[in-house]
This record gives sequence, structure tokens and C-alpha cells, in this order.
Amino acid sequence: MADNKAFDVLKLYLNGDIDLDALEERIVPLAWVPEFEDHELVGIVLTEIAYIKDGVSDEEIFRARVAEAAAPMHDVVGI
Repeated sequence: MADNKAFDVLKLYLNGDIDLDALEERIVPLAWVPEFEDHELVGIVLTEIAYIKDGVSDEEIFRARVAEAAAPMHDVVGI
């Protein structure tokens, strides 16, 4: 599994190529792969998705927060 798979999937979402449900379907399985290196990013994305489901956040806030979280991890300035 590629090191940046979580980042690549998140980038698809942030670019509008997939919706939030598709992002969740692709990110959740990555949390269970022990040799995967992007667990911190996966954890952030899953936490933010849980906030949406709990009604304490929305997709606009989610989008901003995960973009901000992903940028320093991957030396990205504005995804």
C-alpha cells in the first residue's frame, strides 16, 4: 500500500472528484493496515467525519480542517 494513499484520497475529495461518503469508504479501511504510514492523517479525517455525524460540525468546516491538517504533513500549500 502506498505511503500517501490517505493523502491521495483526501486530495480527490478536496478537488471535488469524490464526495464525503466515498472519502469515508476509502479512508476507513486504511485505519486497519498496520504497515500504513499515514495513520495520523487517517485519524484526523475519521475524527472530523465523526464530528459531522454527531452534528457538531458540517462539511464546510470539515473540508477546511482536513485541508489544513494535511498541508503540513505533506509540504502542501493549499491543496
